[in-house]
Amino acid sequence: MPIVVFVVVVCALVVLAIGGWLIAHLRAQTGEIEFRLDDLLHVLSHGAEAGEVEPTTGGSPSRGMPASSVLNDFALPNLAGTTTTLSQWRGRRVALVFVHPDCPFSRELLRAIADAGAAGERDGPIPVVVSTGDAETNRALTGEALPGVSVALQDGVEVAQLMWVSATPAAYLVDCNGVTEGPLRFGSEAILAALEVARPDAEVRHSSADQEKTTPLPPARRELLQPLPVGSVMPDVEVIGLDGTRLALGSALARRSIVLLVEPDCPACRDLMRWLAALPEPCFSDLDVVVGAAEGDAMRSVASEFALPLAIAPDRARVTARAVGTLASPSAVLLDPGGVVAAPVAVGATAVMAMLREVAAGDAGAPRTSRRRRANGASAGSGDRREAGPLVSVILTTRDRPGFLRFALTCYERQTYPYRELVVVDDGDRYPVDAELVAGAGGRVVRAMPGTPIGTKLNLGLEVATGALCQKMDDDDWYAPAYVETMVTKLRESWRDACRPTVAFVTPFLFFDVARWEIRRSLDRNVPGATFFFRRADWALHRFRPLPGDEDLWFFLDQVRAGAEPFVIEQPELFLAVRHRGSQRERGHTWVNQQDNRPLEDYLLERPLHRRSPEKVLPPWAVAFYWELRAELLAASRTDDPVPARR
Repeated sequence: MPIVVFVVVVCALVVLAIGGWLIAHLRAQTGEIEFRLDDLLHVLSHGAEAGEVEPTTGGSPSRGMPASSVLNDFALPNLAGTTTTLSQWRGRRVALVFVHPDCPFSRELLRAIADAGAAGERDGPIPVVVSTGDAETNRALTGEALPGVSVALQDGVEVAQLMWVSATPAAYLVDCNGVTEGPLRFGSEAILAALEVARPDAEVRHSSADQEKTTPLPPARRELLQPLPVGSVMPDVEVIGLDGTRLALGSALARRSIVLLVEPDCPACRDLMRWLAALPEPCFSDLDVVVGAAEGDAMRSVASEFALPLAIAPDRARVTARAVGTLASPSAVLLDPGGVVAAPVAVGATAVMAMLREVAAGDAGAPRTSRRRRANGASAGSGDRREAGPLVSVILTTRDRPGFLRFALTCYERQTYPYRELVVVDDGDRYPVDAELVAGAGGRVVRAMPGTPIGTKLNLGLEVATGALCQKMDDDDWYAPAYVETMVTKLRESWRDACRPTVAFVTPFLFFDVARWEIRRSLDRNVPGATFFFRRADWALHRFRPLPGDEDLWFFLDQVRAGAEPFVIEQPELFLAVRHRGSQRERGHTWVNQQDNRPLEDYLLERPLHRRSPEKVLPPWAVAFYWELRAELLAASRTDDPVPARR
């Protein structure tokens, strides 16, 4: 009996120990910070409230990045009318100085910098000034205090908050590689002392009183659209009908009308249009205006498919949607004569149908005009035509990676989603892309000058794309055959009631280290730009910034600030971020370090292994390609590690 009790007690202690370890492990995992995008979401959700943070030179996330941090690049207009980035100063030590025109300590600092430059007394790092004011105040400040200062950027609030700067003046000393040489410095005295130090390792001391000479930054700006309230007047947005007629919405409307926002590739919109087409003829004498939130050609295809009185299709579709106060479709606004909003704006198919039912009930027995149906040339009875999926434009950027490009083309060819097109944007000089090779995979090539930033290349590809939905594709990663089909299906399922501006992505995702032949799992909130899936109409409003790196991070930030919803696809085996450091034939990675300047490969060793081996995740043709690549990587590194047997 004592032995049984002893065994039970030991087992209980072992279970408690394992449970405690698991709890501690989970707490550690949830406490990790994903630097690349987690801070952006925090800024977007909360902003930086005035007086919220007391400035200090500590390394906490709200008070500056720690020393040896790799700073994100940025692209902002400068006062000369061109664009300035941090990367253009690579190879030179700089002081990245954040100021605001209304901050007296910033003005004091800038005068001192300008005076030192004019007198030739400055022998330290080059000051790169990021102003968090608007263009007008920056120009006034330039004439007053900035002659001799290298750069002044407009609207730098987002850059400041991305780099954990909460107040001005503040500055980072940045080495030739874009890495911070120390903690964030607050106050004009500390910054001037840093600018005058010739040795980069010299210690700069400053008092707590100097730290108080700062002004809190304004909150991060996010575009929040509000639907037009009842009693307001619809703005006079000019739209062009499918028959070429022009109409100014708003006060030009002579009778009661409905403005309906629909899109051809929105599932909820198509369901709504089928419902409308099936209604009895005299239902809507008030349906005077139907506005499609798409361009004219797209709305013509809808008019030919559904027997609807589509009177208007605007050439400036998103302008109309913004005037209504929502980017979601379907949406509807009921207007009295003179364009006065007569009911709350209906957003989503359910709300729009409810509004239309009320209008139909009030119009019972009234004759319905069919003049607009005839003008648009709609064919009755075509609403039951079999619906095809939306066209997806896959934008693949590449440069001097011939082996990976062939593999990427194979990934594209094996996609199960049929309605797709491929645009390859190449700026390689050693191995220019063979246009015939790409054409054989069903794609076309857009050539760019060697060294073109990735953000610019993506924009070049999207400019010639014709799909309503767009997929960003990296040339050195793996995409499962069901990848595009899954992204389309999941996104359209989320649009069952309303189609909204959205950036979809796979997270968590998997890293595949080819040399180690192992797959590891990312953080749960890690967002890979290589999986971004979005509408071309949303990109047209906020394009990729012309950056050589972090263009995906800034695109995500710009889209979310403009009202786009982040949409998570939780299917990690759809995509592998392939790590191939050391290949002699292929150009290396652009993402090599984490925010704390650790090599990404070192960081990956801390991540848990995926439950399935590469042979279980990848198809045989992909395993064969990566096995050959692994042999090359091991030969290049001259390792003596034995090659493991295939599992």
